[in-house]
Amino acid sequence: MKLSVISPTFNEADNIPLLVEQLGQALSHIDYEILIVDDNSPDLTWSVAERMSLTNPRVRVLRRMCDPGLGSAVIEGFSTAQGEAVACIDAALQHDPKTRTLD
Repeated sequence: MKLSVISPTFNEADNIPLLVEQLGQALSHIDYEILIVDDNSPDLTWSVAERMSLTNPRVRVLRRMCDPGLGSAVIEGFSTAQGEAVACIDAALQHDPKTRTLD
């Protein structure tokens, strides 16, 4: 089963590399993708994630140009997800990627 981890972002450029690394460690035993759903951040969060996606096929980016907001970003991320299961994590690193309820 593939897991899609949705991370809605706005001005989280500095956190993206650490988030991807921590998720990679926490999810190393399963098939997963990380979908960064960015609301066209002025700090170019979407660009940082796009560069990472060039070397990490698990990272995908959805750059949103309209309808900003957390709720709509999560819904659009879930709609775009390719996994059979979905999860959402805060890119501000407030959620610990090692905390999991699925085994």
